[in-house]
Amino acid sequence: MRMFASPHKHTFMCTVFIFNKSLALAFKFSIKILGVHIYITYFLVKSMILQK
Repeated sequence: MRMFASPHKHTFMCTVFIFNKSLALAFKFSIKILGVHIYITYFLVKSMILQK
């Protein structure tokens, strides 16, 4: 039973590790996109204010 459970646990740990890594990557990517959106919005608002 223990020999059967050990590789299963290892696979589970690997899956969790990969999931966490991909989640962190997605988080960084979304933060980057959010930053770009904020920058573009700020730039547009600034140009609109300057045009008035």
